[in-house]
Amino acid sequence: MQRRKFLLISVWIMSVWLGGFSLAATVVDTGPGPASGSALFLSSHYRGLAGKFITSQAWRVTSVEAWMQVDVGGPVKAIIYKDDAGGTIPGTKLFSQELIAGVNTSAGWTGATGLNWFLPPGTYWVGFEVDTLGIFCVAYYPAPQPLGNYAAAVIDYPWVSISGMNLGFRIQGNSPSLTGSSMLLVY
Repeated sequence: MQRRKFLLISVWIMSVWLGGFSLAATVVDTGPGPASGSALFLSSHYRGLAGKFITSQAWRVTSVEAWMQVDVGGPVKAIIYKDDAGGTIPGTKLFSQELIAGVNTSAGWTGATGLNWFLPPGTYWVGFEVDTLGIFCVAYYPAPQPLGNYAAAVIDYPWVSISGMNLGFRIQGNSPSLTGSSMLLVY
């Protein structure tokens, strides 16, 4: 009986101790787009591309990526925006991380990693922007599990809603809440 009680208490202590650590999870994943075909360009013309998403729980965002081919690399910003601009375009920037997009002549996931952005439940936009002329990224679509809305920032104009261009985005993170389980101790 003593040994069983010790074992149950030990398991409970470990579950509480490990409960503060959560495993990596997918926050958003549209799946990859095609390797070629229909595309939008992240360049000096299309200065930003974004997609709207909703989360019902809090996340600690660790990476933000877009499905694209990088023909001419350089600085690109991965960004999370509030959905406070009427719902059809990105609103206020919440988080932004500049990365150097290296040339990748085949479409793949490109983005910022090693992030530590806290995102409470709500509606947001994930996007990528360029400020430097000469960068040329190709975002092929459609992604197999598109987001609800998409927008583009063209030249010096503000964001505009775009439809039918189901771009690929992926966000990884973990839940900052306790994930341990509770136990009933029986004597």
